[in-house]
Amino acid sequence: MSARLKADAEVSSLLAAGRYVVAKSGYEGLKVPLVMAKAGLSSRAFYRHFASKDELLLAMHDAEIDALVERLVRATDAEPGRAVGAWMRALVRVVYDRRTSNPQHFAVTQWGALATRFPDDVAGQLERVLAPLVAAIEAGVEGGSMHSENPRGDAVGILSLCQGVLFCGVLPGRLPHADAIAMCDRFATAVLGCAVDD
Repeated sequence: MSARLKADAEVSSLLAAGRYVVAKSGYEGLKVPLVMAKAGLSSRAFYRHFASKDELLLAMHDAEIDALVERLVRATDAEPGRAVGAWMRALVRVVYDRRTSNPQHFAVTQWGALATRFPDDVAGQLERVLAPLVAAIEAGVEGGSMHSENPRGDAVGILSLCQGVLFCGVLPGRLPHADAIAMCDRFATAVLGCAVDD
């Protein structure tokens, strides 16, 4: 096996092991020795790829953001009003849909914790998440079906609302999924001046 393939395999093993440990023990329970044991790799292998546990977390987060962005791009393949609604639903579904909630839930909930240590990286992730929504709003404005003087600013507002809904979705006695979607729809409809529901 070439050195590059071996390095890629080690990184994949460490990321998978990190996701496993976080799923079992939570963010606070992520310990480098647990990750190394689960991956079957030495500390030398770990530190060859990551300088710290935080760098592993950032890499895990980035991989999950990539998966989330793929979902958001697929969801926004529609006319602008539907695309905005589909983007919000895809993001809110991260918490409510048990099939996707574990890794992508981690991605959405750990943004704040990682932003203090890796502000530029997290800012780049945020832009990737916002891009399909900004494009949908811009298309709606260009087509005359939406009003927005600042599509990126409106997209940030919609994301902020969705993040608040996501926070309510993880609390005990959480906000029902249908109520979360309706709340997001009403806000985006008022901001953009068009219906965004399906």
